[in-house]
Amino acid sequence: MAVAMGNAKESVKRAADEITSDCDEDGAAVFLERYCQVAL
Repeated sequence: MAVAMGNAKESVKRAADEITSDCDEDGAAVFLERYCQVAL
């Protein structure tokens, strides 16, 4: 699964399966919390 941060280049976002918030908004943590909820 490819996850791009919200502030990534457009080419990276197009290649990603998911796009999350940017780095300043704790995008990695936001994605992991959402993903773990779904996986349970």
